Amino acid sequence: MERVQLSKSTIYKMMANGEFPHNVSLGDRASAWVEHELDEWIESRT
Repeated sequence: MERVQLSKSTIYKMMANGEFPHNVSLGDRASAWVEHELDEWIESRT
């Protein structure tokens, strides 16, 4: 959220619409994003 300056709900809505990289589950209540996918998404927005 900090790197992309979007709220959690916005990120999940964008993921559902195919507009944001999907996350990877790290456990029951934890998830993360693949760093290079996130970097590519950020780069595509500029």
